[in-house]
Amino acid sequence: MSRAIGMLSILKINALVKAKHKGMHNDGGGLYLRIDPRHGSASWIFRYRDKISLKLRDKGMGRFPDISLKDARLQAAQLRTMCAQGVDPIDSKRQALADVRASRANNKTFGECAESFFSKEQHGWSEETRLTWRRTIDMYCEPLLKMPITEV
Repeated sequence: MSRAIGMLSILKINALVKAKHKGMHNDGGGLYLRIDPRHGSASWIFRYRDKISLKLRDKGMGRFPDISLKDARLQAAQLRTMCAQGVDPIDSKRQALADVRASRANNKTFGECAESFFSKEQHGWSEETRLTWRRTIDMYCEPLLKMPITEV
């Protein structure tokens, strides 16, 4: 037997939020509205079972009312499709973010990485150490400064 989808209505959600009715309120199909009365916040959660570990996982989808009930249902439908295809929504998003970070890192040059290193580390260095590092990089690494970091 399949679960009904669309158990929550806008009126019911507004009443729950106004009353700060703590808990997870099920809309069906893995979509929940989580209300935290301590902070007076409500957020959409998609709950699903991991195919490998068989543990329940909760994927945040955004705050109510920033994400409407209609939009939350559309997102939940997309996430259900992903789960049916064997794709874990949380792991998929993490992998996509890792790919973006890797592509950004691949686009950096050695010089940009060196400048980033200097700006983060130089605060604990003496003036002499700062000058020594700067001269060393300028003197010995000048041909590398414009090269992509992946080629160094």
